[in-house]
Amino acid sequence: MIYSVLAAAAVAAGEKVSLDEILERLKRVGPAPGRMQPVRLMSGAFLLRDESKSTMETVAAALRTLGEIRASRRIAVIGEITDPRARFLIVDF
Repeated sequence: MIYSVLAAAAVAAGEKVSLDEILERLKRVGPAPGRMQPVRLMSGAFLLRDESKSTMETVAAALRTLGEIRASRRIAVIGEITDPRARFLIVDF
C-alpha cells in the first residue's frame, strides 16, 4: 500500500497540509481488511489473513512476515498467484 500512502501524502502536501499533520493522519490508518491482517482464533493461535489478489511481491512479503512470527509452527496456505510472469519464489527466512 506504499504507493497509495505516498500518493495521499503528495495530495495532502499539495493542499498545504503540514508534514506533521500528514504523519499524524497516516498513523490512524489501519490495515486494509484481508491484507496482512492478523486475526486471533478461538484457540489463541493467529491467522495472517492476506487473501486479496496476489502478486509475487505480496506473497513474498506475507511469507517474510510469517517467518518473523515467533511460533513453534507456522502454516502458509497460498492460493492463485495472479502474476503470470512468475515462476519461482525465493524467500529468505
